[in-house]
Amino acid sequence: MLQSVKAQLSTLVSALFFAFMAFFVKILSGSISAAEILFIRAAMSMVIIGFALVFVYKGRIRVHNVNMLVVRGMFGGLAVLLYFISISRIPLSSAALLANSYPLFAILFSAIIIKERPNFDSVMAVLLALCGMFLVLDPHFGKIDIGYFLAIAAAVIGGVAVTSIRELRKTDSSWMIALSQMIGAGLFSLVLLPVDFRFPSLGQWGLLILVGVSGTVAQLAFARPFKFIPTAEGSMVAPLYTALAVLLSVFFLDEVLTMRFVLGAVLVFSSLIYLVAREEIRLRRHAL
Repeated sequence: MLQSVKAQLSTLVSALFFAFMAFFVKILSGSISAAEILFIRAAMSMVIIGFALVFVYKGRIRVHNVNMLVVRGMFGGLAVLLYFISISRIPLSSAALLANSYPLFAILFSAIIIKERPNFDSVMAVLLALCGMFLVLDPHFGKIDIGYFLAIAAAVIGGVAVTSIRELRKTDSSWMIALSQMIGAGLFSLVLLPVDFRFPSLGQWGLLILVGVSGTVAQLAFARPFKFIPTAEGSMVAPLYTALAVLLSVFFLDEVLTMRFVLGAVLVFSSLIYLVAREEIRLRRHAL
């Protein structure tokens, strides 16, 4: 019981720091490319995690499930790169809502892995969420920014990455899981670094440090609970994170929420919460 409470608190911490990270990324994206931001964030995270592994844990943390760590690193790294690019191109509220629909895909991928046939209500919930995403896109034929599609792609790819965490937490620490994600993110962002890469200014470095620190804390807090709670319950960080990011975008970035966005958000949120709650109930009944 105590472990479950701690896991849920960790989920709240993760959502808060992820929201601040996205907020700082949006501010920086006006002057620095998404690939540069992610590369520096990944480098900072690797330094922080590497320091902890060497000087705090003194090599006591070992790698166990190498194959799944590679899956986590590659899919997680690509997902966060697509998310950062989408943040740089479209409103933060839209990018956060679309990219954080990954629990829909995480639950679907989990069902595929364990060979479960999707229930009728699962299909309906996913269809409702897709309708909500369509409303958030606010389509004007020929004028939809690619950032919207990148955010959705980040959600799909992120579904695979999140599914891998539950399996990894059976054998590996949250530190190694976070490190694998940052290695993947660093490799993907390195490929897209602009040729005219410029050293950030002092003010930009301040924001980049905030991105690196908040992102590292969020990632560690995000991975930790999956050892003690199911994938579905751990995925509740997504709607919490999205709600906080939307609030930050409205109050500090002067983003205006249209009725289409609000209706789309309601459909996506309700679908997410329903599927997560249903999966949690199913798993608890199975455990009994």
